[in-house]
Amino acid sequence: MLQLIIILIMLGLLLSIWIFKLSLMTQFIIAVVGVVLYKVIDYLGVYCDLMPFADDPNLIAVKKAFNSAQFDKVEQLLLSFSEDYRTFAFEMLSEMDNQNITKKWIEQSNSEIPQIIFGLHLIDKAWKVRSDDFAETINFKVHTKFQMLLQEAIDILINIENKNSPFEVDRLEGLLLAYKGISIIQNGTFEINDSLEGLLTAYEEVSLISDDVIDDTFQQGIALSPYHIGLHTAYFDAISLKWNSVEEDGSDIEEIENKLNNYVNNLTQKSELLFFIIKAMYYGDLLHFDRIDDDKMEEIRVFIAHVLSKNISQDNLHCLTLYVAILNIARVFSPNLEKKYIQLIKECYDLKWYQTLNI
Repeated sequence: MLQLIIILIMLGLLLSIWIFKLSLMTQFIIAVVGVVLYKVIDYLGVYCDLMPFADDPNLIAVKKAFNSAQFDKVEQLLLSFSEDYRTFAFEMLSEMDNQNITKKWIEQSNSEIPQIIFGLHLIDKAWKVRSDDFAETINFKVHTKFQMLLQEAIDILINIENKNSPFEVDRLEGLLLAYKGISIIQNGTFEINDSLEGLLTAYEEVSLISDDVIDDTFQQGIALSPYHIGLHTAYFDAISLKWNSVEEDGSDIEEIENKLNNYVNNLTQKSELLFFIIKAMYYGDLLHFDRIDDDKMEEIRVFIAHVLSKNISQDNLHCLTLYVAILNIARVFSPNLEKKYIQLIKECYDLKWYQTLNI
């Protein structure tokens, strides 16, 4: 409620500028007030970059402890969470603007937690620089900045010394998130106006990531936590048709598709939620590249109906991950299915079921 009130006040201030054509000094004062109100929202932990579950009391507790530099308390809270739940906490901390706190924590401690947070922050920053647009639409300077940020994140995450940490899976998940971006430069097509010398200079510090490195990182992760959803989704993205290095002539599509098929077909159904999420991501990837025949379309239709018939447990925040993944394929079939999954997504945002989480 407080968040809504403050946002309405800010909108009112902006509207008053437009209606009354206030002086520059008054506009400046209003701008300062707006910044202060934003900081109040951020400090109280009721705004997390519009992240889902921003009003979750456990995430708010982590954020407050972090903002107050209570690093031991942050660690205790993270250790108390389930691994899947911890993914959302790390995501929230990495997306916060004030990374000076993270740097302070790194300076004061040998803990791997702030290093993971900062590595994830650089990955998030890299994707904000790049956007999700097709590779051929990204200009050279933007792409170079994107790669440099990802390489910096990789360097931080790889050089974390404690590989026996309770947060090792989170480190490996972060690496896979970074590898997804690094791998797409190998065969990308770009409009490059810079000289060849400039191109080589820009990429001399970027290590191209092989499929073996991606696979080995994933295997290390599932050896520690076989059903870690964040780890699996990061791996899928890294090997997907959409983000993997597809040759311009399409000559490697079948090879990548076969790898995806093997991975998906070997998924255990011991974790139903994980199975549904990866299957939905897989179908979305095939649809994106128009690798769907009539039989596969019917298979997808049956899959969506099957998931819809299930009473998906809401004891895992990744239910939203599932609904978003299915929304991306449901809209291909019918407006009604699309509306249904939009409603499910809204319920994930609005319901206060997090109070019953087993964490």
